[in-house]
Amino acid sequence: MLLWVLALVACTGNPNPTLPSEPVEQTPTAISTQTSTTTPSRTQPATASATSTPSPTYTPVPPEPITPENASALTLAKTIRLNAWELVLALAWAPNGRALAASAGEQIRLYQPQTFAEQLTIETGEWSPGLAFSPDERWIGSGGRDGSLSLWDATTGSLQFSIPSHKKGVNAVAFHPAGGLLASAGNDGMVRLWESGSGSPVSEMIGGSFGIPAIIFTSDGSGLAIANANVVRIRRTGDGTFLQTLNEKPSFYCLALSPDGRLLATGGSDNSVLLWDLGTGEILHQLVGHIGEPSRPSSLVWRVAFSPDGRLLASAGGDGTVRVWDVANGELLVTLADHTAAVTSLAFSPDGRWLASGGLDGRVLIWEV
Repeated sequence: MLLWVLALVACTGNPNPTLPSEPVEQTPTAISTQTSTTTPSRTQPATASATSTPSPTYTPVPPEPITPENASALTLAKTIRLNAWELVLALAWAPNGRALAASAGEQIRLYQPQTFAEQLTIETGEWSPGLAFSPDERWIGSGGRDGSLSLWDATTGSLQFSIPSHKKGVNAVAFHPAGGLLASAGNDGMVRLWESGSGSPVSEMIGGSFGIPAIIFTSDGSGLAIANANVVRIRRTGDGTFLQTLNEKPSFYCLALSPDGRLLATGGSDNSVLLWDLGTGEILHQLVGHIGEPSRPSSLVWRVAFSPDGRLLASAGGDGTVRVWDVANGELLVTLADHTAAVTSLAFSPDGRWLASGGLDGRVLIWEV
């Protein structure tokens, strides 16, 4: 439990990340588990001859979706460098893929897909580790260190509401799959449900004895999974009754649900990544690969994320790496090691063509095949 608390202090107090004094592009690093990896060359458009005919406009062809078969060919496609100390705490894709949101410093920045040019900046006035798009993509929910829960217009950046929600700070927010409800989890050990349009309180649940680092609705919205120390409790959304309890050591810090709702991935404080079968409550795979120093914040797995087809799982480690796993057999497919500090956030694009990662090095990296 102490480790993820230390990690939160690390990202909000004095993280001391390694930041370049001047923007310098670095050579991307992708360490594959295969003995030999050859990244396919990208076909470039032909250069037009010097004639009076205007050159046609070239539209980049989107990369192919990331799969277990080609994940070893992942390469760094784009580096988004933020200002000094704008540490990236959360990433979220709009459900239709029209924007990537990054919570960094006291701002939420939205980027266009494919070019990843910045299209909107929202001044939150507070570091916000909680970040989520509403299912209809109209709103962005954020939860701040000051305990505020805010709702922003995803097109204009205007504030719909900002309300006090947790006395000791918000760690995570999540929209109900059908919309209408917004959940928040805080360091006060509570989970609260709110009307997403107005911010009016609906209900609350005791999450446990410690701060709650992660929550996620089940695929049908009937349950809410809550991580608390070494327990994940799934409680009924309507009345808060217990549906399922998962126990394992050490402490859990992050959660992800497979698209079909059958599997739950957890990241822990000892480099651990576990894949659970929710039907049986059993662990299917223990994914071993992150190498952060034991009993230190570097051994924390900050985020886990499934690909849209559910065949891949990505994990973000305090060891500064992103690791991509085959869900079917638990095999480590590739290690992406271009961050220079802890990787705190991950998100696959809804079409599966890009994997975005953000870290305490103040950068968002975009990976593609």
